[in-house]
Amino acid sequence: MILKSFVKTLAQTLNWHKERCETFSSLVIGLIDQGNVQHHALTRGLIGVPGLFKSKLERIRRFFAYQGIDYKAFALATVLSVFKTIPKMHLILDRTNWKFGKKDINYLVLTATVGSVTLPLFWSLLDHQGCSNAAQRIHLMDQFKETFGLDCILSFTADREFIGKEWLTYLYDHKIPFFIRLKDNRVIDWGRNQKRPLKDFFVHLEEDEERALYTMINKLDLLVVGKRIKGEFVVICSNIKNPKKVLKTYRRRWQIERCFLQMKTNGFNLENTHMTHIDRLMKLMCVVTVAIFIASLCGLTQKCPFKKTVGTPLYSHFTMGLRALKAILLKPPGAQFLVPDNLLIFSEG
Repeated sequence: MILKSFVKTLAQTLNWHKERCETFSSLVIGLIDQGNVQHHALTRGLIGVPGLFKSKLERIRRFFAYQGIDYKAFALATVLSVFKTIPKMHLILDRTNWKFGKKDINYLVLTATVGSVTLPLFWSLLDHQGCSNAAQRIHLMDQFKETFGLDCILSFTADREFIGKEWLTYLYDHKIPFFIRLKDNRVIDWGRNQKRPLKDFFVHLEEDEERALYTMINKLDLLVVGKRIKGEFVVICSNIKNPKKVLKTYRRRWQIERCFLQMKTNGFNLENTHMTHIDRLMKLMCVVTVAIFIASLCGLTQKCPFKKTVGTPLYSHFTMGLRALKAILLKPPGAQFLVPDNLLIFSEG
């Protein structure tokens, strides 16, 4: 079972003792079974564990309250539980946030896409509502760099929120291939002592027509590609001087939106948590991450029906895998999901 493989790698990497590994496994199983992050739902994974319901709740509470986690080691254990070596990755950065009472819960999440699987690798809780700053983004990227290095990055994408001189300079100086959307009213230097909004360079475009231009933004030599889509300008800046690659690569950003849906309404209902302590919310994301990873891997082994009209899968790998895992959990004790040996081939995509 892939969960068994992960927990074994986790125990070796984080030096967890057997009871903590069993508790973590039970939390993941309970989350997959119930699709709910609340403690009473997570106890479902402790069905085979002796004790009263109240004692199981206390066991879960103690895990979130007291268990220490090295998040860099956790990210490494997640990847190495399936891949023999560190794979090439497409990175995406975004926020997901909601309110619980008067408390703002605001996750800044860095996801990695390998093949058709996207999962969170690093995250932080912002102690305020609204956008992150450059220091908070750089902190996540530094964690990734220290854990995996930068050579494995195929691309980095982010939306209009993730701009700014310090941040773009960091990506540029570290030679990270980035593809970041800009606001079309952003003013840039043009010509001698001139400043013009970006949309002036794309206003003549017809629907689905695009144009590329080279310009300096924050004293960085960048390529800017704009396209008119449904009457709106999509403007992407990049340090990769290949116009044909920019918009195509930026489309990958939507994979993080699907990942957030898997965390929330289409999967594990992360917003249902009543926890508000930052440390506990950080640990909860670990459980959700492993559940998403396992469901997505399981989905790769499932045959999915296609939409005949457009020739695309009717369901995502995650949805197919989650359904299969739920069916397995309904089977008698001892039934397991085995990962085929050839599963690692999807790392080449």
